[in-house]
Amino acid sequence: MESLRTFIAIHLTPEIQDILKKIQLDLKKTGADVKWVQPHNIHLTLKFLGDVSLDKIDELKKVIQKSIEGTKAFEFQITSIGAFPKVEAPRVVWVGVNQGKSQIKTLADSLEKSLETIGFAKEDRDFEAHITLGRVRSSLNRFGL
Repeated sequence: MESLRTFIAIHLTPEIQDILKKIQLDLKKTGADVKWVQPHNIHLTLKFLGDVSLDKIDELKKVIQKSIEGTKAFEFQITSIGAFPKVEAPRVVWVGVNQGKSQIKTLADSLEKSLETIGFAKEDRDFEAHITLGRVRSSLNRFGL
């Protein structure tokens, strides 16, 4: 059965993508061994689903639409740069969210509950609103980050 690698995300405006691209360019100067996300692919993930069979996509769309019904538009603001799991041993370089963080978490929690009803596993860790800029490949110059 064919499947798609799937996630649910908030698409960012070109203006925000440009700002994040500039941040990436500054971070690239460190020489750290990081696979940087292409600026046009930068987004804020609400839920990673993994491989989803094509025959489940229509059901998935309906559940997502129902889950976000009534959600009012809101603004969010990017803030500090950080790393998961910790800055001293980074695997993911990200920017955090300040303003709008609670609305994003509410949206992610609503999606999580709805998706669980159709068989998607609940995350075992709390949702943390962030935007991934890159994934660290090795320890080469990582402390320059």
